Amino acid sequence: MANLRSQCARTVLRRRAALPKRPIMPVFLVPCRILLPAILLLFALTITPAPAMEPAIVVPAADHQQGNAQSVAFSADGRLVAAGFGGSYSTRGKERFQSGRIVIWEAATGKVVKSVAEHGDIVGLQFAADGKSCLYSRIYTPGDSVDANYSKLIPVGDGDDDATSLSFGRNSYIATLSPSGAAMAIAKTVDIAQVYDDAAMVHAAADVHKLSIVDSYTAKALAFSPDGETFAAVHGRQEPIIRKDGTVVLKARVIRTKGLTLFDTGNWSVQDSAISDELADCSALAVSPTARWLATGHPNGVVRIWDGRSLQKAHELKLETNKSLLPRFSPDGKTLAVLSQPPNALVWRRANTPSGFEFERRPNQSPCELVQYETETFTPLRTFQFEDGSFRTYHANLPAASQNPARLAFSPDSRQILVGCNGVILLDAETGETVRQFDAPLAAAQKSK
Repeated sequence: MANLRSQCARTVLRRRAALPKRPIMPVFLVPCRILLPAILLLFALTITPAPAMEPAIVVPAADHQQGNAQSVAFSADGRLVAAGFGGSYSTRGKERFQSGRIVIWEAATGKVVKSVAEHGDIVGLQFAADGKSCLYSRIYTPGDSVDANYSKLIPVGDGDDDATSLSFGRNSYIATLSPSGAAMAIAKTVDIAQVYDDAAMVHAAADVHKLSIVDSYTAKALAFSPDGETFAAVHGRQEPIIRKDGTVVLKARVIRTKGLTLFDTGNWSVQDSAISDELADCSALAVSPTARWLATGHPNGVVRIWDGRSLQKAHELKLETNKSLLPRFSPDGKTLAVLSQPPNALVWRRANTPSGFEFERRPNQSPCELVQYETETFTPLRTFQFEDGSFRTYHANLPAASQNPARLAFSPDSRQILVGCNGVILLDAETGETVRQFDAPLAAAQKSK
């Protein structure tokens, strides 16, 4: 019996060996109906979808007597806030009147500390590091091809006798103060900028540094880093004019805004400089703490992020708007806030009138949004949408800065944001809740001194 079982087993093995062998199918020949579901299952198990963006936090409109501010600022100690309101200029007999003003309040109480009459568009506003003075920048065009632009340093306390007006040409509205000292920088027609060691002593032959590099031209935007150690400028560059046939026009140059330069404020030497066509329409500049990042604001809803170590573009942020964007870094460097700028702009156009043109105000129904990004990968964190966020400009066809004024500022502790909406409001940076609304009675046109 054992021999019979052994013989049967050998017979089975011989028959199996005689069967044709089936080749092993390579993975790439596995039918798609088997392979594709396996791949999809693998992705489902290993990839976590990105978290959805939270809906925008709506900041409702609130009554206020003054129009929406064109510019705002926080003092370094957080004790004061300020706002610049544009206004018109008129004459009545021998008297001159102006309806705009700069107002300073106590941040904790909303009490008005100072109010100064002004006119034109107030596009920039900043407290000095010691909190004793405030710098504002005005754009005003009184007539054909005439620019009465300047920056003015006013004392925070009573009196205007110590006010200092600074005007070095049509770009004199481009100015900024050092956050860590008394230095002030202002755009100059030929140089990128001039820096005065003491802003209050500009007209007393204070030490001045003329900043320029080869083929550079005047600045379009200036900013100090929050630690005061780096100074940045987006500026023009002189380039040859090249005809269509490739020949160069002799003794002629064209100026294009395409330069980005960093200076060391210790000795005002050049740290680094770069050239990029993507700077052409820049109208705002912000520098993060320690100058790790730079942000430039542009029209058509664009903010570009530049690596402070290489000056190469690292990110491009886009909002769904065709308006200009204003970027600002928080003092702690953890957040970048971007504000869209919907102006109710005054424009002129050619018309069949005795003067050959007419003015038109274009109301803006675009939403005003503030988007906050974290500063590692620039992923959006939250969005505030303002029901009352547009602002008025007072003169037609002005520089791009009038469409992108400084209407956004962080508190020194980075926990609150001051915005030129609902007049002027202070928001909790995380929740969007209104901490305080700053208002001042709507003043009749004030006499000029």
